[in-house]
Amino acid sequence: MQLMLTLIKMTPFDFHTPPYDLFFEEEPDYNIIRQKVEILDTITKMNGQNVCIIDFYKNNYFYISPNHIFNCGYSLTKIKEMGQKFPELIIYEEDMEKESITKDAMCAFFATKNIKSQEKMTYFSSHRLKHKNGNILTILNQYKPFLFDSAGKMWMTIGISTLSTKNHFVESFIEVEGTNERFIFNPQKKDFNQIHKINLSSKEQQILILASQGYTSKEIAATQEVSLNTIKFHKQNILLKLNAQNISEAILYAYSHNLF
Repeated sequence: MQLMLTLIKMTPFDFHTPPYDLFFEEEPDYNIIRQKVEILDTITKMNGQNVCIIDFYKNNYFYISPNHIFNCGYSLTKIKEMGQKFPELIIYEEDMEKESITKDAMCAFFATKNIKSQEKMTYFSSHRLKHKNGNILTILNQYKPFLFDSAGKMWMTIGISTLSTKNHFVESFIEVEGTNERFIFNPQKKDFNQIHKINLSSKEQQILILASQGYTSKEIAATQEVSLNTIKFHKQNILLKLNAQNISEAILYAYSHNLF
C-alpha cells in the first residue's frame, strides 16, 4: 500500500524565518537529536560554552545551553514561554532588522547548495544585546547547518556565541571549510558576494596566539628570539590587515573569522 504523507507548510517565524517556503513531508525524527543534546548539555555545563540549536520545523529554539549569554538574565522557562518574541526583547531594534535580513539571505544562500556543501559552511555575524540588568553586550555568532530531514531540507542549525568588545562588529559573512572561499553580505543587494579571504602569516598568527594568552610584546619578542621593534612591526601590520583599533580587537576578529 502506498504511504500517504501529510504536507506541512511552515508559517513565517520572524527572526529565524527563511525567505522561501520550507516544506516538510513528515515530522523529522526527534529521537535522532535527543541523545546528542544530552551530550551537548553535559559539555556546555562543563566549559560554559554558549550554544543554541534552532528548530526550523517547530519554529523555535530546540536547545539553549544553561546560563547562555543570550539569556540576558532571563530563565530558560521564560525564554521558552516567549518563543520568537524573546529576541525582540533583548536585541537592539536596528540590529534585529539587520540580523533578520542577513539571516534570510543566509538561508536562501544555503538552500542553493546540496547537503555536503552546506555542511562545510558557517555563517558569522555580530549584534548587541540588552541585558535584564541594563548592561549592553556585543556578541559574535557562528551558525552552522546541524541536521537535515529525510528529504534533505535544513531542519536544525547550531549556533555558538561569544562576547566581543563594545566597538567590535564583524561583517556578516559565510565561510566554506577547507577552502579560501568567503562570501560577504551585501546590504544593497541583500545577498552574499564572494571576496578574497584575509590571510595572516604564520608569524602573525603565532604573535596573536601568544598575545591572547597574556604575553606582553617584550615577552613575545623573547620567545620568538627577535627584537621588540620586530614584534611591534608585526602587530602594526596585524592591526592594519584586520582594521582593528588594538590587539584585543585583533584577537577577537581573528578568532571570529577563523584566522588562527
